[in-house]
Amino acid sequence: MNFLANTMNNMSTEDKAKLGRTGSKLSADGSHLVSIKEFFIGNYDGSPNVQIKFEAADGKSVEWVGNLTTEVNVDDKTGKPVKEVYRLEGKPLVNPQKGDRCDNEATLGKIQNLCKLLGTTVEEAAAAATDAPAKSFGKDISAPTFYTLIGKQLTIVTSFELSLDKDNKRVWKNQVVSMTHMFNATGLSQLEVDTGITEGKALISAIKLAKAPKEQYTDIGYGIKYKDQKSPICLQELKLLGQAGVAPKAEAAVDVNEDEEPF
Repeated sequence: MNFLANTMNNMSTEDKAKLGRTGSKLSADGSHLVSIKEFFIGNYDGSPNVQIKFEAADGKSVEWVGNLTTEVNVDDKTGKPVKEVYRLEGKPLVNPQKGDRCDNEATLGKIQNLCKLLGTTVEEAAAAATDAPAKSFGKDISAPTFYTLIGKQLTIVTSFELSLDKDNKRVWKNQVVSMTHMFNATGLSQLEVDTGITEGKALISAIKLAKAPKEQYTDIGYGIKYKDQKSPICLQELKLLGQAGVAPKAEAAVDVNEDEEPF
């Protein structure tokens, strides 16, 4: 029996592509030509979200989750909702109160810009969506899946994000996608496409930002996950990332955590 021949013949093309990899997640910051592998509407603790999985040609991937709802904005001094128009599923809320859920327009804007970059609209993509099995936060669910977007190519930019392991002794590094710095398959921003530019510069600027310390309220640049920002070992590893010529600690040869890569 030719064990090796039988093994390879019985493996799927997708499984063969995984052989020899040191991990399934993107591990380098900067730009990546990817295709959309998954795009569906999930749910976490009763709140809807959009989940996207981007995959590079070598099979390595990165995921992004955007909450579709948020809480009504409350004034810190009065404790009452700030006077503005709030909507839920596009319909205005009547007499909104503290704690009420409303549409997360920041997420909606990012999805709208992504769809435009891919040559379509949210309305068109949503109208063609159908329910299909999906895995969301480790659970098997049935979710509206946007099949017309799956397989579409684009260029994304990612940055390092450090987080503390549950044992409080190890630091993990993960790549985070910037949803405000997205480009088409040839590396052009939507603005560059709209203005007829064929040799873009915006991607170069975005890569530079991705490799610099993250600034407040931005989604690009290396930094520490919010809950771990006071961790001494995370702060130490952040310094190493910022020092030219200093390599991070050795990574595990395989993914220890499904979502992150350890230092």
